[in-house]
Amino acid sequence: MVTGPYTVHNKLYEDFHMDPTNFKIDVWTPTGFHNGTQFEEGTQFPLIAFNHGLGGGGVFVDAYSNLLEGLSSFGYIVAATRACLVGCWDSGSLKGDPSGYKDYYKQQLLTIDFGKDKLKAQVDISKGFGIAGHSMGAQATLFSSSGDNTSKYDIKAAVMHHTYTHTFPVPTIPFLAFTGGKDATASTKMTQSFYNGTGAYPVRGYVNRADADHMEPCNGKTYNPLLPQFTAAWFKLHLDKTPTMLATVDGKDQMVDFEQMIFGTGKQSICGVFLSNGTPAVSCSI
Repeated sequence: MVTGPYTVHNKLYEDFHMDPTNFKIDVWTPTGFHNGTQFEEGTQFPLIAFNHGLGGGGVFVDAYSNLLEGLSSFGYIVAATRACLVGCWDSGSLKGDPSGYKDYYKQQLLTIDFGKDKLKAQVDISKGFGIAGHSMGAQATLFSSSGDNTSKYDIKAAVMHHTYTHTFPVPTIPFLAFTGGKDATASTKMTQSFYNGTGAYPVRGYVNRADADHMEPCNGKTYNPLLPQFTAAWFKLHLDKTPTMLATVDGKDQMVDFEQMIFGTGKQSICGVFLSNGTPAVSCSI
């Protein structure tokens, strides 16, 4: 298990440009190093905009805090909207999906705008932006990573966790998609449909863990504590382009090679590691 070198602070903001169902945005920010060393004045970090799944907004202490705090510890400002808990205020619906989520992806784009505006002293916009999400939030991430959204918002990389979707645009940026053999909500075929879609960005990854259910990214008994390191590794390579970092591996500080973590073939790589409970990925393609 790998953890980032940074201590992290969580703060709740409001932005009245968000959907009126909820104006609040949770933000996790690196505040210093685990050894007690503080940052130099003006230190900035890339921003990752995260979208929750159905029912996941507004309960981050109970839902996604482990994943998002862990991700932030690798040197990211992670901003997560609370809007659209059970659907957005006035957006339509897509066939087969819960109502109110047709335009949910726009909250992710608005979160990027929020970061550029309200967090501009802390956010390193020169690196571009990362996006991630779970379930309906992963569908939002799929939509945000396709079409002209990536160029308009300077989005460089995406990570989807257990995507729920019946619409399959293909991402135009490097993307990593997680699914699971025990996911009875979002089938593996949903992820396969955009992963294998014609024109999907050639640098992509697919991980189907046999023992993972739909709640793999959420706090609880089926949470996979290795998700933050693999999610961060993807962004390290494709967002801030930092292939190595001094991090903590099983309690000891050492240099971590994110290139090997993602593209390697060893037991600690994303396709080689036993992701949890001794159960390997049933299917993994990078």
